[in-house]
Amino acid sequence: MHHLGHSDETKEMFQAQSHLYSLTSIFVSSMSLKCAVQLGIPDVINDHKRPITLLELASALRIHPSKTTCLHRLMRVLVHLHIFAETLAPKHEGGGEEVAYLMLHAWSDEDCVKVLRKCRESIVGKNNEQGKVIIIDIVIGETQDDDAEATSTKLFFDMLMMTVVTGRERTEKEWEHLFSKAGFSQHKITPMFGLRSLIEVFP
Repeated sequence: MHHLGHSDETKEMFQAQSHLYSLTSIFVSSMSLKCAVQLGIPDVINDHKRPITLLELASALRIHPSKTTCLHRLMRVLVHLHIFAETLAPKHEGGGEEVAYLMLHAWSDEDCVKVLRKCRESIVGKNNEQGKVIIIDIVIGETQDDDAEATSTKLFFDMLMMTVVTGRERTEKEWEHLFSKAGFSQHKITPMFGLRSLIEVFP
């Protein structure tokens, strides 16, 4: 990610904004904990007697495969709140590791790709002239600039997107996946609007 400098006054304003967002969405932490208890997640993890992967957890909870991503987003919040710990475990085959345990954010990945494809069509000129798509939206916690409160607020917003609409907040990797599926080749993310970032996408 790229970063733009801010005056101390501007930085304090964005920190205050983040703090207010965090306070207004703090109920999401108890909502997430209640959801975990109702699903029986603590019992499943305890009975497993060893680190459990997301797919193993989803299977034990009898969660439909289409909802696995929702379980991942719930666990991401609970890990951030230190309700559960996250570790890395070897894959069963082939080595490697796996994790055990604003405008596009209101739309599903499928709808976002459709919109982005239309945007790409409109900015690629007939004479090989190319523009760029500009997005202002949340990018979840993969920057050193995010403090714990900012990350919590972004994760709380993600839970709200999951329960209120069909959208989600996304990490940079998740944004990159959308851009790639829509036919874009490059992107640049610049945190500069408090919780939100300037995202420039190039064909």
